[in-house]
Amino acid sequence: MARNNVLASCLPGRIRLRHPALREGRCNARLQAALHTLDGALIVEPNVTVGSLLFHYDLTRCDQRTMESQVAILCGRVLGEPATASDLPDEAKMATAPVVERRRSTPRQFNRVAKVAMLASFPLSLALAALGKKNLHAVTGGVFTLFLLVHLGVHRRNLIK
Repeated sequence: MARNNVLASCLPGRIRLRHPALREGRCNARLQAALHTLDGALIVEPNVTVGSLLFHYDLTRCDQRTMESQVAILCGRVLGEPATASDLPDEAKMATAPVVERRRSTPRQFNRVAKVAMLASFPLSLALAALGKKNLHAVTGGVFTLFLLVHLGVHRRNLIK
């Protein structure tokens, strides 16, 4: 994670913020108070143990991109670090990037593909077993196992704790 990258994840209506400084109660409380001043702010859920805040906002009062930019700038002010391009959401970075530049595949993208493949292959494998198609059942079971290994590989750090 980059030093200034505070926005951990962004979904419509919610933004998760992570930063080591948010493990300090005073800093966490200052950022919570600052987030409540934004137009459309609903709930701010702190987690001092891991240094994160979950910020819920009203999409009818402020669109996602605008809110993400406002939160990134606000975090920079409160945490004492200037907002940089790494604070902006990926969509905003991609809008300013050259068209030729491609995004690299991330473990999260591989994991998403693996989960979809597991969800598709598992019921298919069970259906083939019920129909008595042993060879096809074995093949789809192998496909499921392969994608399960990809999924476990992505989450290996959390599994070995």
